[in-house]
Amino acid sequence: MKITTRATLQDLTSTLSLTDKPPPLRDLDPSTKQYWKRLRVLAMKENNKRMKLRKF
Repeated sequence: MKITTRATLQDLTSTLSLTDKPPPLRDLDPSTKQYWKRLRVLAMKENNKRMKLRKF
């Protein structure tokens, strides 16, 4: 285990995202796998919303 300085740890923690929300789709690069996974999840959520509103 490498011992780091306090300043290095502060720099590291300042760059980390501390939110639980994933980044918005517009901030992702379409050439990455993360973009397409996020797009699929959002499409499924939208489809589930529409299916809830559908009459039997």
